[in-house]
Amino acid sequence: MLKKYILRLENQAITPLAYILSVFSIIVIRMILESVVYLDGVIIHPKNFLLHFMFFYLVLFLFLTFVMNFIVREPIGKTSKLLLIFLPVIWSPPIIDFFYGKITGTPISRIFYVKGDFEFLVRQFLTFYSGMDGKLPVVGLKTELLFIIVGMGIVVWIKTQKPWKALLASVLAYVLIFLCGSVPELLINHKAFFNEFQHRSYLDIRRNRAAFFAIILFFQLCFWYWRFDSAKLKSILGNIRPFRVTHYLGMLGFGLYLGFLQYGFPFEMSDVSGWLALILLIIVVFSLWMSSVFLNDISDFEADKLSKPYRPLVQGQLSKHDALHIGVAFSLFSLFFAATLSWTSFALTLACLSISMIYSFDPFRLKRLPFLATLSIAFGSLLVLLIGYASITHGYFVMNQMRSGKLFAGFPSTISLMILLCFTLSFTTKDIADYKGDQATGTWTLPVLLGERAGKLFTGVLVLLSFCLVPFILGIPLLLPFAVLAGALNFYIITRPVINETHVFIVYYLFMSIVGVFVFMDPSVLL
Repeated sequence: MLKKYILRLENQAITPLAYILSVFSIIVIRMILESVVYLDGVIIHPKNFLLHFMFFYLVLFLFLTFVMNFIVREPIGKTSKLLLIFLPVIWSPPIIDFFYGKITGTPISRIFYVKGDFEFLVRQFLTFYSGMDGKLPVVGLKTELLFIIVGMGIVVWIKTQKPWKALLASVLAYVLIFLCGSVPELLINHKAFFNEFQHRSYLDIRRNRAAFFAIILFFQLCFWYWRFDSAKLKSILGNIRPFRVTHYLGMLGFGLYLGFLQYGFPFEMSDVSGWLALILLIIVVFSLWMSSVFLNDISDFEADKLSKPYRPLVQGQLSKHDALHIGVAFSLFSLFFAATLSWTSFALTLACLSISMIYSFDPFRLKRLPFLATLSIAFGSLLVLLIGYASITHGYFVMNQMRSGKLFAGFPSTISLMILLCFTLSFTTKDIADYKGDQATGTWTLPVLLGERAGKLFTGVLVLLSFCLVPFILGIPLLLPFAVLAGALNFYIITRPVINETHVFIVYYLFMSIVGVFVFMDPSVLL
């Protein structure tokens, strides 16, 4: 009877959106119950509500999904649907503690975090959190853990009929729950428990745990998708366009370097939260790029049939529906992960996504308009640079215990000019390979307006000019010969019968490396 019920749960039809909303709703209800029961109705701080605890439960849910999937050996989609039905068990602690009468002013979710030396952690693990008895409302918490541990074992036993697999599932579930509660404290905040940091740190206590779980969550979701449909994941990875995403990661690095020149390193080398923030910044920019790629591929579908038939949407490896889900997912990754870092990072990330939407979709679809299209891409590059710069200035204010002030007050205006002007001119290169598709879809690029040959020549001149402007804007005369050489090389590559964008990017990165050498010798040229 129970086995038939489990099979029915696994095979039920549920859309990805309904699944995500169900998970989100269950976790939100848990947070509301905590606020009502433990905090007398005071809603948990948004940093905990929407970021820290949300990421924590998602990470734990996915870990348990992987455990059961590994032991039972079935499609991970079935395992995920099955565990979703049992997810409301996380409501049990506040409900049990409400009737039990043991209530505190601390959200029960924090009690998962175990702080202490190695001996203390081993004792807590072997005695099932016994060291917390009498101090905190752990009756509901322990009951929840028992539900999860025993429930995992029962489900695995029903599906496999092998007691040793059921025992393994229960043990692994307990180990993973304990690790999720102890590892963050060991890595991030070994000097404080339940309170603010007792030492200066780049991220506050709410954000540092959120950052830790956000990074794990990102890679968990990638692994989940690989288990769900490895062929589609390969198509996604094949659409990364490494030379282009490297440009945006370079802009992030440039912004970090500018901030470093003005404010110094924003965190101590031993501050784990600072390194977590750096990793999360990379994930944010990568997610921004992937979001723009897949959403733009939807709008360019007809044009890509002529210009770029190797794209996964055109080849049928991914549907438009898939691309929309992937684009929205990466958009949400970038926004939630940026919010984990700071409000400024969130606002700049939202601005980047907005630029991407205006560039790709009607009614504006700036991609159809020459120079406005490349100006929007250049502005997006500047925003990514500012994300890096603001991360340093934010860290400076935090580490010096100053009230956050004007994060961009010291940003050099010459850098903004260089980014907007030079990239507006040079990004016209992207339109050459798209000539046939743009012509068929009425997109007004330079090759479409001037003709393919004249468009190539004019684009080559603009690219040459963009390289030559850099020495004048930065005030580095000795850089001019290198700029002319790089510009001339790209002019030659662009005006050839068949353009190879890889060669264009190689020249660009070599030139930027030379610029980096000059800047390293005299950093004051950037300030």
